[in-house]
Formats: sequence, C-alpha cells, structure tokens
Amino acid sequence: MTILAATDAKNAPDRVVEVAADLADAYDDELIVLHVLEEGESEELPLDSGAYTYSGDTQGEEYNRADHAMEIATKVRNRTLGNGSSAVPRGRSGEPEEQIVNEANAEDARYLVVGGRQRTPVGKVIFGSTTQSVLLDADQPVVTVRQE
Repeated sequence: MTILAATDAKNAPDRVVEVAADLADAYDDELIVLHVLEEGESEELPLDSGAYTYSGDTQGEEYNRADHAMEIATKVRNRTLGNGSSAVPRGRSGEPEEQIVNEANAEDARYLVVGGRQRTPVGKVIFGSTTQSVLLDADQPVVTVRQE
C-alpha cells in the first residue's frame, strides 16, 4: 500500500511530508509526495526562504503543468527528507481537491495526509477549502497536519 502526502509547497521542510514519511515507515509502505498545480496558479511558489522557480520554459508549447508540479514535489521531498529519499514525487494539474482524491484512489492509499490551517469557528462552517473538500470526498482515512 501507499501513503499519499499532498503538499501545497508553501513550506520546506514540509510538516505534511514529515508526518506522511513517519506513517510510511511505521507501515512499511511506499510514500508518494503529490503537488497539484492549479490552473492560473502562479508559476513561482514560495519554498523555504526564497521563491521556487520552474526551470523549464513556461511560454513554449512544450510546457507541461504536471511536469512543473512534479518538479515542485521533488524539491519539497528533497528539502524535507533529503536527496536520497525513496519517496516518489508526483505532479498533477487541475483542481487540487479532485486530483488529490483521484490519486489516493488510484494508488489505493492507506492514508492521505494533507495540511490544514487554523481557522476561526465561523471559517470552519464554510466549506470550500482544499482540505475540507478532501475530507468530505476521500474514501481513505485522512490525516490533517498543521504547519508548525
């Protein structure tokens, strides 16, 4: 089986990936680090102390958002677990909620690990965040992790 860590790539090291790696070790499962690049999302994402910039050409016809997302997942994995990590980076393009749930189902994930942010009591009532949508739609157990 697998453990799927869905990273938003806003922190590196990423607490979501750390927790997912601990679960993968405990169950002797494969770890997949997934990043979904949403349509219209900025080509530059903050990682650690500086911005991450895609090394490919984002203007040419050969540009592939999924490849870009996989490069981001690879950077998060490396900065969190080290360059020698056996965790598998994956990149997808589209609606994050849909892509995360689809990947978890396709991989028959034991656990799906996602990030959550502290919200006000009123904010908890309003659905629409990626984490809330994944919690509602996932068939597997979902572990939510607050960034420290």
